[in-house]
Amino acid sequence: MSDKKFKFTLRRIQNLPTSTTRTRYYDIDHRGLILEVLPTGRKVFRSIMRNGLTGIINSVTIGPFPSITVEMAIKRHAENVAEITKGNDPNETKRETRRKSITFAELYETYDKDFSAKVKRDERRLSSQEQNKRLFNNHLANILDYKKRRLSQVTLEQIDSKYASQIIDIIKADKTKSIFNKLLTMLTSMFNLAIRKHLITSNPFLGEKKFRDTERKRYLQDDEIERFFNAVNQEEVLYQDIVKMLLFSGQRKTCVLSMRWEELNTGYTVWTIPTTKMKGKEEHTLPLPHSVLIFSPEDPLTCIPMALCFRLKQIIVN
Repeated sequence: MSDKKFKFTLRRIQNLPTSTTRTRYYDIDHRGLILEVLPTGRKVFRSIMRNGLTGIINSVTIGPFPSITVEMAIKRHAENVAEITKGNDPNETKRETRRKSITFAELYETYDKDFSAKVKRDERRLSSQEQNKRLFNNHLANILDYKKRRLSQVTLEQIDSKYASQIIDIIKADKTKSIFNKLLTMLTSMFNLAIRKHLITSNPFLGEKKFRDTERKRYLQDDEIERFFNAVNQEEVLYQDIVKMLLFSGQRKTCVLSMRWEELNTGYTVWTIPTTKMKGKEEHTLPLPHSVLIFSPEDPLTCIPMALCFRLKQIIVN
């Protein structure tokens, strides 16, 4: 009899020699039950059987020895053989069981990893990822459902459209309109990802509606504008520069404060904001008005945008 085929016992397995290559041993009493010994010395039980209905050879990991005893391996192998005989794939059965047991918190971890990859590819902003973490930790994870279960511990299988509607009602009653809209956007994105990962087949939050934004329009009157600039001019020049740059360029604070020399044309009069800083992920070019340029007294043709002047001053101060 080959030394690779023998009756699996504790002592025989413990005494197996080490090898520089992966070695496979077969149990003579249980067809398809094998033990793989890796060069590291790790030993793993597996079931390998041909599916009589599909003709596919199924390889199913049972577990490592000695955490999995010989008796446990024989029992689990028999269960795998029964599944394969029925035409089922035990690996798919395990994956399906795993899918059903995934919790809301585990889905968020998957979502966060996916978001991290998009941040590295400059498809999303790091600030958005950090906002998502705050939304999850402060507003979602500890929500108690009608059975007093924390949302973070509820499995995806339990979150159907009815359950989702109940969670939405809880959030509406407890959160501001702004926070609610952000949470709904995040929930929809998380469950869309779950669909792409084949964890679920439909998004239970898809039909929920956001609160309509009630835009409040307010314009400064002439006397208010005068008082505003008088107040700004009382501040340090550093802050005067940055406030005026924000006001006259109409750009977001993060874009203004992170302005770089290479984003400007040779005359420093046209600013091209790269896609990595724009919400729409499209490059944005704008001419800089004279109001945001600082001209050199010696050479009127030489000018520096206030935002970069602000950054230069910061460097000198620091």
